[in-house]
Amino acid sequence: MKSSLISRRLRIGAGAVVAAFALMSVTAANADAPKQGPEVWKYLNGLSKAERLAVLEKEANREGGFTVYGAIGIDKFQIFTKLFNKRYPKIKVDFVRLRGSQVPDKVMIEHRSDRMNASGALSTVDYMALLNEALAPYEPTTWGDTDARFRVGGYKDGWTAMVFYLTPTSLAWRTDRVAKGDVPKTLNDVMDAKWKGRVGATANLERFMDALIQADGEKAGMAKIRKLAALQPRIYRSNAALSKALAAGEFDLAFNFNSDRPKGLKEKGAPVDYHFP
Repeated sequence: MKSSLISRRLRIGAGAVVAAFALMSVTAANADAPKQGPEVWKYLNGLSKAERLAVLEKEANREGGFTVYGAIGIDKFQIFTKLFNKRYPKIKVDFVRLRGSQVPDKVMIEHRSDRMNASGALSTVDYMALLNEALAPYEPTTWGDTDARFRVGGYKDGWTAMVFYLTPTSLAWRTDRVAKGDVPKTLNDVMDAKWKGRVGATANLERFMDALIQADGEKAGMAKIRKLAALQPRIYRSNAALSKALAAGEFDLAFNFNSDRPKGLKEKGAPVDYHFP
């Protein structure tokens, strides 16, 4: 499976725990610790893991809360929130749900106007070249224990980010409407005219289109995109919305669909199944 077809969502900035995505200012217990500017990150990265977490926890408790921008379903983020608040019940977590392309727009506008309202963000790996200017050069305590392929940037690069989950895309269908023998095995099978008016997808198609062009070349890739467009798919703003629509029977087949969604529907007993094309 090509990496460009995988959703690589990132935990950005400072954080070995969810709350510590990025602290804009840190005041350490040590009176000689720097209070602001680049020296803060140098100081933090020079501490032992235990000392670093103690400083972050102390400052997060002092501030009382933080905000995260994210291109991730609210239901998914709540998993992190519940785990975090179980350990840190006094720290409030505010989450602002954004679509993929909105994250870099909002973060960079706030960064360049010096009005940053979030402590961190969850974005996709392909936006890192746009976001890195706004990210802190903080290496979480788990940095050295994490596979290098899932670390982006570094203290010496002046910014850091970490991949925290990978979601392969899938084909999903209504088992009460699509016979076993008719289930498309590949994306090419989905392009069959018989699926016209029966398919759904998300509006976030940039990476999907880019992957087809990278895999097959511009001419062949665009030809496939036009065939898919000719099916007149129903377009939804997010994977969460696409999932609800599939469960409600608004269409029969979904493509470029994050696989955790149909998996969840199937486990809950919905007439849905899926596979990786």
